[in-house]
Amino acid sequence: MFKSEVSGEQRKIDQKKMIDRLPGKAVAVGDKWERNEEANLGSGQKFYLVQEFTYDGPVEKGGQTFEKISYVTKSVDFDITGGLVPVEVKETDLKIGSSTATMLYDPSRKVVTEVDDKMQVVGTLTLIANGTELPSELDLTMHMKTKSTSSTK
Repeated sequence: MFKSEVSGEQRKIDQKKMIDRLPGKAVAVGDKWERNEEANLGSGQKFYLVQEFTYDGPVEKGGQTFEKISYVTKSVDFDITGGLVPVEVKETDLKIGSSTATMLYDPSRKVVTEVDDKMQVVGTLTLIANGTELPSELDLTMHMKTKSTSSTK
């Protein structure tokens, strides 16, 4: 990983992305909304995701109340930009094989405190490296768990 991808500034950007997932208005249990999101995979590689969120309501955990939101990724696209990798994407036909995710939001601190996100991307893509086409099949499962332990506001 590059230092810029794990810097304090990148963490602020990542937390803002988490907050941007929230609906931005009052919702009731069961309400749904969609967001488009870029997932930076490093070295200019990105997934472009369409995600559907569902408000599950308040939950108690460790003596605290959090707002629980579940979500699924409905579609995915892939590209490489910025020239950091000497490969270009000619075409993709990627789909979500499976997706399940939850996040806990702490309204008192106004932060997303936990995320558990598992997504499987399957399909085909053709890359070009040094003028040579490289047709490929992809079956990638990504599982990300994050937890904030900070108690400061």
